[in-house]
This record gives sequence, structure tokens and C-alpha cells, in this order.
Amino acid sequence: PWSPRVSSESMRLAVVTLVALRARSRAAAPQSRWRPYLDAGTPIKPSQCVLRFVNVPASAVDANAPPSADVYAKWRGDGEVVIVTGRTYPLLQVAVNAGLAFPRGKLKAPYHQDTMADCCLLELEDPDWLDPQHPMYDFMLEQGGRRGRRPVRACDTRVEPPPGCDEMVLDFAIQADVLASGFADPVSRFEGDWEAEFVGGSGGGRQYQKRRPGGRLPPAGEAGFDSTCGVAPWDAVQD
Repeated sequence: PWSPRVSSESMRLAVVTLVALRARSRAAAPQSRWRPYLDAGTPIKPSQCVLRFVNVPASAVDANAPPSADVYAKWRGDGEVVIVTGRTYPLLQVAVNAGLAFPRGKLKAPYHQDTMADCCLLELEDPDWLDPQHPMYDFMLEQGGRRGRRPVRACDTRVEPPPGCDEMVLDFAIQADVLASGFADPVSRFEGDWEAEFVGGSGGGRQYQKRRPGGRLPPAGEAGFDSTCGVAPWDAVQD
């Protein structure tokens, strides 16, 4: 005959087994990863965290990045960048200071939050993400992502590993795809001495961009600056 006691005991054993298997898989998976901080004998303090960026192309790493106070140690190898930093530090700041280049990194919050929301998007390895048994499963569905991979914005994420993980592992593949597409940062045209491309003077007139081959000259009598404080009017800027 059916026994409620046996059924409850079987269910309890099944839950315990499932928890044990998940804990073992969480602990075992990172062991196969390259852990340079262990090879170097670098102790990880409770206030620190290991950041691991995977699928990072060589073009996205500045090997000559200067030392930074929030990057305690870093290693690079085989498409990965491993960083030791402090918990709760701003993720984007740490990544950039460690030499990682986000293609759209100059379009910082809050600008891109309403426009190019993927300009610093990464995927965080989180074993609980989109787990149908998780109490926050409905919320996770609204946030998107895929099983075990939570979408995060580096600009508004703090350094902290997911529960049950000893590293914060971030997949850089989304940014790598942007780099591979030949994306050119639109803000780069304002670097260097871009102001020298404009000419003008005093007298209340406009300031125009210097004439280029095939371009037109500024109208006579309008060689000065206007109320825009030296910013060339849109209709006068020539490509």
C-alpha cells in the first residue's frame, strides 16, 4: 500500500541528492579552469574577488595598461583575462583599468541606458539563472538571458560572485562580436586636436570647418565666432 512516510522520505532524499549534485558541479567546473593566482601563490582575501573574463579577443586588451589601485593582480592567457580586485567595486571601472576595451565604452551611462543598452553588456555565469525551480524564476524570465547565463551591464554592476561561486566569470563574447563587426567608436572623431579643424575669428560671425577638397568656403563676412562659443553650426560642418 502507498505510504505517505515513504513518499516524503523519497522526496527528501531526491532533494538532498539534487542539492549535492548541483553543489558538486559548481565546485568541480571551475577546477578545470586556469587559475594563475593559485600558481602565483596570491592569497584571495575575504574582501577581494576573482574576476574572470572569457572569450576576450587580443584586440580588446591593452597589454600596456598602467597599474591601477583597484586592480590588485591580473593575468592574460588563452582568451581569458583574470583579475583580482575588491568586492563591490564598479565592474566597468575595474575592467577598463585592467586594460579591457569596450567598443562603445565612451557611451557611458546614463546615455546608453535609453539608447545603446548593449554597449557594455556581458553575460555572467550564474548556475541559478533561469532555473525553473528557483523562486525568482518569473523575474528571471523578464530579465532575459539563457540558462546559467545572466545578462549584466558592466556600468551598473558591482563586483560580487553569484551565490555558491568562488569567481565572477563574465563572457566577453557580445563585445567581441561588436569588435569583429568593425565597429568604429563615433566619439573618436573628437579626440586629439579636432578643434584645429575649425577656423574663425572675432566679430560675432560664425566659425566654420576648414575647407576640404571639394568643400565650400565660409560666406564672406562670416569668419568669426557666434553664440555657440566656437562650435560649428550643423549646416556648416563639411564631411
